[in-house]
Amino acid sequence: MPIGEAPAPAVPAVERFLSVVEEETITQEKASAADRVKIGRVKEDEKSIDDLLADLFEATQALYDQEDLQAAARLILDLAHDTIPSDAGAVFISDINRMDLFFAAATGPKAEDVLKFRVPMGQGIVGFASQEGVSLAVSDVHKDPRFYANISTALGYETRSILCAPAQVEGRVFGAIELINKKSGSSFTSHEVNLLNYLAHEFADYLINTGQTGE
Repeated sequence: MPIGEAPAPAVPAVERFLSVVEEETITQEKASAADRVKIGRVKEDEKSIDDLLADLFEATQALYDQEDLQAAARLILDLAHDTIPSDAGAVFISDINRMDLFFAAATGPKAEDVLKFRVPMGQGIVGFASQEGVSLAVSDVHKDPRFYANISTALGYETRSILCAPAQVEGRVFGAIELINKKSGSSFTSHEVNLLNYLAHEFADYLINTGQTGE
């Protein structure tokens, strides 16, 4: 498919990502008065997340208007920052020949300097998330043995928290999106994990549909 053409989705993409939120809802019949108040709040959250995912779906269609991979990576990273404000972030692409990940885009005070680095597959938060196909939300990286401090040390940048989601479709991982140092609060929420998962999934779809998976 030409890069300038977006595929027509058969089913609204947002529907695939609402089940996690729906599972948190308690049935009205079994709830006490206090529980019913909680349910009302959960349903309000569901509605806001539904609306946000719909907006993100529309925004991610602009990926197909970008001139190259780097521009598309920067677009998806900007959307991630707009949705989950963080001090820095990066989009990684898997290199199956070298068995590592390279930076396709980066933001933050060390954005230009970090682009020269590569991360071995399976190493660090992003390497683990990409190899295992799992999302990770780490509120204190120094307490997580998977944290790969070499890049932060080399750049003189303090990494405190990380949220990482693999760019994957049906178990095939093509890279990852990582956000560093959440701006408000110390911990990334489960809703934020779901939102970054959604963006990473849409980016993986873009890579597949434009033939840029590296396979």
